[in-house]
Amino acid sequence: MSGYSETFETHVCKGCGTTNEVVIAYAGDYRANERESVECCKCGGWLASDKCWAIYSGQTRDEALLKLRKLQNRA
Repeated sequence: MSGYSETFETHVCKGCGTTNEVVIAYAGDYRANERESVECCKCGGWLASDKCWAIYSGQTRDEALLKLRKLQNRA
């Protein structure tokens, strides 16, 4: 995928105080990016949203990346 990129952010859940590592994947073609949101990996509270291809959270970066890789393997 030309232009595909991933970024990482850290968000603290306002509901339970858990630190979440968030991975955001952007498609190379901006038309494939849609408004997506992500929930806390512990309590399910809203963390963030972005116009992207996919967004996942986990207690660690590896946990968030694993969820993204599973999605990519299904495609």
